[in-house]
Amino acid sequence: MKTNILPKIVVALLALNASIFMPMPGSPVALANGPAVAGSRGVFGEGVVGDLAWELRANGGGCRHPGKPATWCDESDRPGILSDMAIEDTMVDLIRSPRIRFVAISYYAFGSPRVADALCEQAASRQLKVSAILQDWPVPRGAGSNGYKKIFECAATIPNLRVVKLGGQGGIHHAKIFLASESLDPFDPSMPDIKAKILVTVSSANLSHNGVGMHLENWLIMNGPASNPVLRGNWCYVKALPLLAENRPEFHEVHRTCLANAQAMSGTSSEARAAPIEFIPMPATKPAPKAIDSLLALIAGSRESVKVAAHIFTASRTAHSGLVEELIAAARRGVKVEILLDDTTEMAFRRLPGWQHLKVGSDDIDAVQKLLTSPVILRSVDTNEATSQLHHNKFIIVDGHELWTGSGNFTASSLAGRNTEQFYVIHDQAITAAFSRVWDLLKKSAVPFGELAGN
Repeated sequence: MKTNILPKIVVALLALNASIFMPMPGSPVALANGPAVAGSRGVFGEGVVGDLAWELRANGGGCRHPGKPATWCDESDRPGILSDMAIEDTMVDLIRSPRIRFVAISYYAFGSPRVADALCEQAASRQLKVSAILQDWPVPRGAGSNGYKKIFECAATIPNLRVVKLGGQGGIHHAKIFLASESLDPFDPSMPDIKAKILVTVSSANLSHNGVGMHLENWLIMNGPASNPVLRGNWCYVKALPLLAENRPEFHEVHRTCLANAQAMSGTSSEARAAPIEFIPMPATKPAPKAIDSLLALIAGSRESVKVAAHIFTASRTAHSGLVEELIAAARRGVKVEILLDDTTEMAFRRLPGWQHLKVGSDDIDAVQKLLTSPVILRSVDTNEATSQLHHNKFIIVDGHELWTGSGNFTASSLAGRNTEQFYVIHDQAITAAFSRVWDLLKKSAVPFGELAGN
């Protein structure tokens, strides 16, 4: 439901400290209602962690079709999803805000004409500086409205708008970040501005037609001063990422220098050292950084429960990571381990109608075979393959108070360094609880693996 009233998070933050936080324009006031199932999409949580404000938006389905679960949606649901999630609204409002001087976008798939038009318009009219870091796709030819095509056309004539194409070392550019800053560079030693506000959205979703309007996705929005550890980590990452297309060794130098300057300017307070959100950048470089060690340690420390929401799941020993084995080991020592998979895996595993057209590999099948012979509980989230709808989430909740989330799927390419990704380990009860509400909602529409009826 659209409204002009300030969202609750903005009112609370302004009352707390008007100098720290940046309002979140275009944000829904509360959980969705109206034609969708109440509480199924929109804002699932909001709050403040130290000097960081956060808000979680998610699409948990909420669609109403006879004989189908709430996670099964079709084109008639798209307008309601776009309105309830308001992701493009928020981005466009920020891009057009005179307070914002720099915007960076990093996506595997970028197809939003609205966001592309706003970036082009503001870069041309008021000298907004824009950095777009996108997967190396062919630029579409001919007529038609396509965000990817539009932004390349603008970059050819607008000096302030720079577009860089990236791939990986046999992988892909898969990092998903939208960053808006009040400063052109808060950590420039010649004119530092560490109090400048930065807003970052990190998501399971691409900024694509289905990413913002159909898939089951989550968007964690965070904002605060540039000195905040997770915000400055994201800043330095997007600042250095374009160099991967030009000079990989220089990427590391620029990234390290930015982080060192940011830390020196921000100080090393106990709050910074014990930040509740750990940022793990994963550039596709050699030697490849690996996020898998942090994830395995998180699961190895579980005592009561591990809840997984996964689009695809191929990270078994055959994929050189050991995630499947760690989950099975946790289940065998008495931890309740539950996995919610997109239904495409079960369709391929059981060869249900249409399975030949799905992108499911042998590693996916291998992982499922191992999980089905273990105490791990496996379920499928039923979505609409006819509209290419996906359960596209990628997060893990451990013991109800720790969270793993980010851009990457649970695959070797994402976790072991072939793709460009970014991940977050979150040790905050409120943020984790918001993701738990999303997981619980998805579970309500999921079926035990082996009982999927098909599309």
